[in-house]
Amino acid sequence: MAKTKVNTQIAFDPAPNVALTEKEGSRLIGILKKKVESTVYPGNFSYLIAVEDTDAPTRLYDKETETLNDVDVEEGEAVWLKGTSVLNTAFGQIEEGQKVEIIYTGKGEKKQGRKAPFLFDVFKVEK
Repeated sequence: MAKTKVNTQIAFDPAPNVALTEKEGSRLIGILKKKVESTVYPGNFSYLIAVEDTDAPTRLYDKETETLNDVDVEEGEAVWLKGTSVLNTAFGQIEEGQKVEIIYTGKGEKKQGRKAPFLFDVFKVEK
């Protein structure tokens, strides 16, 4: 009987994070590839999006230097978008494979004992 060891380590190229919340009016247009729920904080999601256009900075974490470095992304490359309460609500209505446009509109009103929420306009875009 012949046997072949199966590789249990998955090699992947890390995708950069898009920083939409740095400047009001920043936008991201792309196709939602995957919704990933946090294993540490259930109900918190991150979204993998294939970029068609963005004017927001994209950064990749370098493990060796423990720094975030700005990187350029080209059309079709994947980026991570960290979920917020507003984004999680909106993306709950969007299916994987759907084209979306996300525009950061600023911070909302701070409530007692809470941080001011990040606000976004999220649109489904028909292909």
